[in-house]
Amino acid sequence: MGLANILKNEFSFIKGNYLILIVSWILMDIGMEMPLPYYQQYVDALGGNMFPIALGIIGFANFFVMAFVAVPGGFLADKFGRRWLITTMTFGIALSYLFFIAAPFWQLTQSWHLILIGTIIQSLCLIYQPALFALVQDSLPPERRGVGSSIINIILGMSLKSRVIEQSYKRVTHCRSACADNIERSCRIRTYELDKYFLFITQITGCSGVKQ
Repeated sequence: MGLANILKNEFSFIKGNYLILIVSWILMDIGMEMPLPYYQQYVDALGGNMFPIALGIIGFANFFVMAFVAVPGGFLADKFGRRWLITTMTFGIALSYLFFIAAPFWQLTQSWHLILIGTIIQSLCLIYQPALFALVQDSLPPERRGVGSSIINIILGMSLKSRVIEQSYKRVTHCRSACADNIERSCRIRTYELDKYFLFITQITGCSGVKQ
């Protein structure tokens, strides 16, 4: 038996819901990682530099709300089913990116307030995470759940590694001229907006293929 047949037999479980989740997870992870180096500059450019703890408030709100919805998420997944919760909340996350996109045009209050609102909505919608992990396990045969979980961990591990690389790059390129920095900041803001459009599309298309 050739190597191709061995790999085909070993990974034949990658299909259906699991395949859709893996592909959409990779696409969304690409979109989520691209704007990360620009996040601080984006918030600063939208008024965060005039309020030193703006990033801290956004980060605190993110993790506090995520912790708050964790247990209710598991209850709702068991009561109403995985698919309903995942699709509904994923559409909610997709819509939350509109707040990030609209932030530069917001004039009623400081623009970073829309980033805060969008972050809170995202964290609330992550109530679907217990349903997502349960669906992953439900979509795998019992004898392949270890390998299936390992593939998920590989994707998450690559995501973490890319963040470390980004932070290292930011430290190396910290010293720049003021003119070049202003030009780069403008480009980063535009790139951040385009990445949020990409995330909006991938969230919508990814959740629409889930079955159960």
